Amino acid sequence: MIPQGVPGQQRRVQTLTRAYAAIAAHADPWVALNEFFHEWWDYSRTDRAQLVAEEVLPGGPSVLLGAPPTPERERRWGWAVFCAAAAEYLCARDGVAPPVWVADSRYTLAEPWYHFGASEPLTAEARARLERATPDPLRRRNILCGDRVFANKYEFVAQVQRLVAARRRLPGAAKGRLGKTVGDGSRN
Repeated sequence: MIPQGVPGQQRRVQTLTRAYAAIAAHADPWVALNEFFHEWWDYSRTDRAQLVAEEVLPGGPSVLLGAPPTPERERRWGWAVFCAAAAEYLCARDGVAPPVWVADSRYTLAEPWYHFGASEPLTAEARARLERATPDPLRRRNILCGDRVFANKYEFVAQVQRLVAARRRLPGAAKGRLGKTVGDGSRN
């Protein structure tokens, strides 16, 4: 179980359900999701299953699908589907058993949703690039945003550390052929 706070601290764990609730209450979606991603990749990484255990829509998709279509309902539904797809993707990627609720096929958009918040319509080439780069759990649900949505500093730092360590193991001549690399700033 995820601790909800340590005595003397006010930190509240940002589960995916809490992130969605913040989005539904008109918080910036990327701020709410970023807080969840920090939990997933760092703060609560040992409790990942608990971060996605609770369905983002208490009562399931029927809660929104049964409501008359309005721009607000469509906004909430899009983000609910994104959350279900993100949970499925992250669980598969990180070896966590996905919660049952993410397998509900109703968590699928009727129309493709490209690159959320784009200020201008995307070109056919940009749409095709997003379609190719989007992880399958999102693409199957008609969310086409590429794979950079899940890029994170925690893995980036680990990747740089691995590259620097690998470079240090190379013989001197091989290092010289590589030239300057990220990490140590040297050129051997």
